[in-house]
Amino acid sequence: ETLTKMRDVLSPANPKELLYISDLDGTLLTPDSNFSKDALRRLNRLIDLGLKFTIATARNHDSAHPLLRGLNLKLPVILFNGVYLTDFHTGKNFLMSDFITRKIILEIIGTVSTLGMDPFVYTFNEEHRAYYRKASNPGAKAYVDSLDNDTCLQQVQDFSFADTERISGFLLIETRETLGPVYQYLKEKYPEELNCYFAQDLSISGYYWLQCYHQEADKGKMVKKLSRHL
Repeated sequence: ETLTKMRDVLSPANPKELLYISDLDGTLLTPDSNFSKDALRRLNRLIDLGLKFTIATARNHDSAHPLLRGLNLKLPVILFNGVYLTDFHTGKNFLMSDFITRKIILEIIGTVSTLGMDPFVYTFNEEHRAYYRKASNPGAKAYVDSLDNDTCLQQVQDFSFADTERISGFLLIETRETLGPVYQYLKEKYPEELNCYFAQDLSISGYYWLQCYHQEADKGKMVKKLSRHL
């Protein structure tokens, strides 16, 4: 009887009552970061039939939208690991989580610079920006190459932010041996301020990504906010 009740809760009679959410990299996209025409056709058909579907990704709108061009999403998308809830077609942000303080990002830039690392720092001020000083290893170079046509990417001599720019997150790309201790350090030093993700780089072997956002930036939290508006 208990199993029957659980099945009824988890598998409602009408699948249209559920909200379906997919990541992009390593999930909806192919290994070479493409969105297949077959997947596009199938998803559009399901959405037209009433499927409640959206995406939740670490990418921002400038990166995700060109990949999924032609997908008839009717719900807002969750971007940058929960920093933004955004209209997929226009790029307008409906909701935003909190941002990393200027004090903390400057502390972190100083710390990783002494270790010979160069971060990518993401900001938002009406438009998204991704600043970096140099791509100092093959993993970072591959990331820069992947953003070749992305107008938000800007190489700078040093990091300087306008008063109105908000720091949405930062990224470090290095080997696991180099980046692992930094991940542990940031988790211990900023447990109430940062939400950090440490994962293998899917595009190039031997490298890892360390992405950090404000503690309130979380895909799960933004999913709950989205579901309350359905």
